[in-house]
Amino acid sequence: MTPPLLSLIDIGANLTHDSFDHDFDQVIERAQAAGVDTIILTGTDLSSAHKAAEYSQNNPQLFKSTAEQSNNHSRLKQDTLPNSL
Repeated sequence: MTPPLLSLIDIGANLTHDSFDHDFDQVIERAQAAGVDTIILTGTDLSSAHKAAEYSQNNPQLFKSTAEQSNNHSRLKQDTLPNSL
């Protein structure tokens, strides 16, 4: 396959969802083959934030972003988030 001419960044990949557990590595490989050089994994709750942090530590192409969805506000408070997130 010919390398793509552009370098792409996926700024909001929800790859921490359980549905990607079985083929996460293949999804990353397909993204790389399509020219996506950087992927920002989103964490929308404490569990997915931890998963995004773990994935980003093991792959220099992956970065983490932790955000709180407005409908989760009552369950997730700032003081419950570790400093590493």
